[in-house]
Amino acid sequence: MERTLLSQKIKTDRELIATNTFELQMAKMPELMKRYSARQLDKTQQDIRYHIQFLIEAVSAKSPVLFANYLLWLKEILDNLGLPPEDLKMSIHYLADTLRGLYGADYEQDIAPIINDGLQKLEITEVHTETFLKAGLAHTELAKRYLAALLTGDRHQANEMIQAAVKSGIPIKEIYLQVFQNTQYEIGRLWQIGQITVAQEHYCTAASQFIMAQLYPNAVGA
Repeated sequence: MERTLLSQKIKTDRELIATNTFELQMAKMPELMKRYSARQLDKTQQDIRYHIQFLIEAVSAKSPVLFANYLLWLKEILDNLGLPPEDLKMSIHYLADTLRGLYGADYEQDIAPIINDGLQKLEITEVHTETFLKAGLAHTELAKRYLAALLTGDRHQANEMIQAAVKSGIPIKEIYLQVFQNTQYEIGRLWQIGQITVAQEHYCTAASQFIMAQLYPNAVGA
């Protein structure tokens, strides 16, 4: 299956994928039902939806780094919440099992390389704490303005910035890597050092998910 068609298929099936993955994880890891609170279990289900959304973008762009960077950012957040990294790794493994069962050969050709690369990065990469919005990097100023809008709770303004950047000719892949991904890293760092609250971190993450969804139609075929 052509990769843009596959990414659209995953998008259509994402609630089924999320439900099946969560149920598989609970069946294989029943200790989570005892170790996690009801709120943490709900967050686990939401995280699976985030896994799927970032995977859709990575498949569409044929870019493993998009998914790997997301996993590394999430690992940093979970580390600082005191949650074992093994839980994240197993969640991704169960997502892979679900996708393999649904898509067979298409999974092996276009999805497995992305998931496997992300899992490998989780094993070998150290968590970073210095700023990810450094002067001199591509689109850092846009990323800083985007982050500032999110931190003031202005999702509408943040979305307008991204749409304007696309219209100006900035490639969507660069926006994912230099704006979305670096901003997500920076949000995690700011939370880690106590400069933003958990509520702000959650808002920024949800807002970026919404904005990425608005951008998705432009990404297909890019």
